[in-house]
Amino acid sequence: MQGDVKAPRKIAWISKAKGFGILGVLATHTAQVFPVSRGGGVLLAGMYCVQLFFVLSAYLAFKSLDSNRYGGGYFQYIAHKLVRLIPVLYTAGLGALLWHCVRIGKIPGLHDTIWQALFFSLSFLNGFSYRFINFNANWYVGDLVIFLAIAPMLRRLLGTARRAVAFFIVSVLVCWLSTWLFYALGFPPGEFFYYWLPRQLPLLALGIAFYTFERDGFRQERKACFVCLCFISFGFLLSKCYMDILEIHVQYGILLFLFCYTLFNTVSGKCFRCLEILGDNSYAIYLYHVCLLPAVANIVRSLRLRNAYFDFLCCYAILLLFSFLLARLVNRMLERPFFAYMRVRFGV
Repeated sequence: MQGDVKAPRKIAWISKAKGFGILGVLATHTAQVFPVSRGGGVLLAGMYCVQLFFVLSAYLAFKSLDSNRYGGGYFQYIAHKLVRLIPVLYTAGLGALLWHCVRIGKIPGLHDTIWQALFFSLSFLNGFSYRFINFNANWYVGDLVIFLAIAPMLRRLLGTARRAVAFFIVSVLVCWLSTWLFYALGFPPGEFFYYWLPRQLPLLALGIAFYTFERDGFRQERKACFVCLCFISFGFLLSKCYMDILEIHVQYGILLFLFCYTLFNTVSGKCFRCLEILGDNSYAIYLYHVCLLPAVANIVRSLRLRNAYFDFLCCYAILLLFSFLLARLVNRMLERPFFAYMRVRFGV
């Protein structure tokens, strides 16, 4: 491949929003291990922070495509995106395999489902499988790769804010109709069914719409923005009164994105610097914390704090610290050399 792909410039409000999102994800998984009575519902609602990442990823994908950094065309673009995902994903998969070996006390046999799960995960095919889609909490990555593969085509089709808003409206209908059809045909949905791409499509479409608003100017595209916000409001109302035209995970994802977009574009300064640092490492923290959680939970249990809140807070703090440190270590020791080699050798 020819051409040089430079690292994209960091967007401060995006990093802060990612930092906010990763705190919510860790809170949910910690609360599942150490449940608390008061405030537990709020902590478990952190699961919807993953939906925030879908909106942000679509926004960044379109911004990246508009930057014209991919002189080698489509294959350079998709190779660059996959290269950015591979180091953390593969090391997280190895960590999950090692923990599985420790848990069962031996090397898993060929018929152990972990081999199928690893294959689906490391090949990015888990985005097509509701059975293995959530292995090691990387269902988001499987869906994201599918979206990234079709993003250049969507970029050509959705070049204006009005088209992006129309796509958002259509995506909500696709989400609802695909769910209805799946149940009508009698397929067993499974507990991870709602992670499938058709049901996450409205969030990706919203990220595209907001990118076009920002690119072309909110004032200039105020009609399209007004239609988008009116449709969102109508969807919320219809969901509460009649049917789930906007499903609960989509609702939370939209609300979290609007909250983060408003807050982090309004409030500046150093008060959110910690969130920005976490956000810059959110992908690795997202995958590594699941590998570390069982071991951290055992450490906390050994302390015998005898208080659910202390157990939760202790586990949460240790998990966040260890995940962050591991993310930084892998970035320095593996990701940076790997990215540099792929950029020099293959131009990706």
